[in-house]
Amino acid sequence: MNPKEIIKSINQTYSKLNVPQNLRLHMYRTTAITEQIIDNWTGPKLNKDELLATMLIHDLGKIVKMEIDTEECISYLLPKDKINLESYKKTKQLFISKYGSDDKIANYKIAEELGANNRILFLINHGFKDNEETLLSKDIELKIRAYADQRTDTNGVLLISERLKKAKELYSLKKDPQFAINPKFDLWVICAK
Repeated sequence: MNPKEIIKSINQTYSKLNVPQNLRLHMYRTTAITEQIIDNWTGPKLNKDELLATMLIHDLGKIVKMEIDTEECISYLLPKDKINLESYKKTKQLFISKYGSDDKIANYKIAEELGANNRILFLINHGFKDNEETLLSKDIELKIRAYADQRTDTNGVLLISERLKKAKELYSLKKDPQFAINPKFDLWVICAK
């Protein structure tokens, strides 16, 4: 699928993959931020379709790491998600069996299956842990991708410092808090700012 087709069929893709509503909302919000930046951009030409397609699929694999049985995870789910909890548990197990338990790898494989081009695959493969590289890069689209994602959580668009503080708190409560206690976490926050 080319980027325009990914954009056009995103609701069908979300339904087919059984993507939780709160995760869909996050991807919609990051896409809206990205579109607002592009529409007001006065610098070098940006590929709007590739950036929007990237943001619409950048977290499709995230369900493999959602701790669906925990109260903390359930508290973040939207009412429709809570009704579909058993369905999401099955989707998580299906995704793990098909793509593995690393959300970044799962997301990449799903994007490949959707026919995402190499540029989109490159952009979705960069996240918070890559903030040092993103900061040093001259790739404006990569910076926009990181910025939009790191400003948005399940409750909306936040100041980047507030969003990343909440992320650290959230990850420290997980069964495996390695991400939150990583000594580079604070450096990644500085790079994001």
